[in-house]
Amino acid sequence: MGIDNPTHPRYPRMDHDLESADEKPWKKRDANIKDFFNFGFTPLTWNLYVRRQVKMRRMIQKLRQDAHPGQ
Repeated sequence: MGIDNPTHPRYPRMDHDLESADEKPWKKRDANIKDFFNFGFTPLTWNLYVRRQVKMRRMIQKLRQDAHPGQ
């Protein structure tokens, strides 16, 4: 069971929607966005990245199923 397994504790969560979050501390007046998003991400670019990752993971899962039917 490697890190590409969704049950692995270090597997990045892709089901967290920032827009539906109750608290958005990065929007506070004195907040530094770099304290909440790294690698140059913003809430918008993070959501775009997450959507792309989810799409790619679904595609990879389908390719694996097609390559190994019945597993």
